[in-house]
Amino acid sequence: LSKYGYEIQPLLSVTGLFNFRSQFSKGYKYNADGSRELLSDILAPGYILLSMGLDYKPVKGLSIFLSPLTSRWTIVNNDSLAAKKLYGVDSAKNVQKSIGAFASITCNMGISPIISYNGRVDLFSNYEHNPQNVDFLMNNMFVAKLSKFLSASLALDLIYDDDVKLFGPKQDAP
Repeated sequence: LSKYGYEIQPLLSVTGLFNFRSQFSKGYKYNADGSRELLSDILAPGYILLSMGLDYKPVKGLSIFLSPLTSRWTIVNNDSLAAKKLYGVDSAKNVQKSIGAFASITCNMGISPIISYNGRVDLFSNYEHNPQNVDFLMNNMFVAKLSKFLSASLALDLIYDDDVKLFGPKQDAP
């Protein structure tokens, strides 16, 4: 995630945002019979988001970014996964481009002298396909400093994407 802004008022900036998200290893669905089915891989899916908007920072550690025009690319760089249409990408392609609105709220704060919280909520509404169904990504991380050299962290990520059909009824590839 990268953001670059130009301050137009003390708490408000015109900002460009670039976000890239994927994974580094394969993900599987484990069936009751002991078999496993490939659900994801590196760049399957991968998401690239380019956005221009306003970034409002009312207090230290809080950022509210709003963009009425955002481009998002969904990449499925695995032909067998693309054929299943699991990520909303047409089986004849490996990339789906979407135009929509994007909002991101980031919070970084200290809860106590040894515990801090870092969180982010990203919302994306696709103008071309079901704009009422907002895609949602929430990252939460609590970090506790246990000593000068040791810390512990607890992370929770929540994701909802209207185009991802991993756990619904089995879909046959065309």
